[in-house]
Amino acid sequence: QIAALGSTQLTGLSQGKISRFFQSLFGISLSRSGSCRIMLRTADRCEENYQSIVKRVQQSPWIVPDETGWRIGRLNAWLWVFRNSNTTVYIIRRGRGHEVPEEILGPDFDGWIVVDGFQAYTVLDYNKSQCNGHLLRRVKKLETTAPAEEVGYMKELSSLLQDAIALAERRTDLTEAVYQRRVHAIEQRLIGWVLDRPTEY
Repeated sequence: QIAALGSTQLTGLSQGKISRFFQSLFGISLSRSGSCRIMLRTADRCEENYQSIVKRVQQSPWIVPDETGWRIGRLNAWLWVFRNSNTTVYIIRRGRGHEVPEEILGPDFDGWIVVDGFQAYTVLDYNKSQCNGHLLRRVKKLETTAPAEEVGYMKELSSLLQDAIALAERRTDLTEAVYQRRVHAIEQRLIGWVLDRPTEY
């Protein structure tokens, strides 16, 4: 059973290929339905552990969700991931809408979700923060598309974001008083940037 599970989960073999693999290598007759039943029985046995992992995610102070294309046989689907520094939950669903994160996080989630701007996350009624990497890429894109006289604003914002990220990474090296002073300085820079920026941005 472990070999059958490993064949599909680690190598991505179809149930038909697993059946032929066992017959040709071990001389064991394993039907496609038999391989499926092994996987389903294992999933049932792991359900309690899976739900305990989901609960840890629901109680986390922050979560980073993401999704990527998947296939269920010939059907299109999505593999969703919800992770923090020590916990990861995977779930496969046919849809890519807000219902999936709501299903995993539940109605009582009061942490923060770090999102990439995808619409399914925007409509969620949770605390949200933008992914730093996506923010920086958008600013870099604006640097190449903005009129020449406004490129300086985008460069200034890029520098501000990078300084804020660098400060966060050094938080444990600084005293709380020093850290808060530097946070305040960055906040003042951001306020100044907002007040001075071109209106269309």
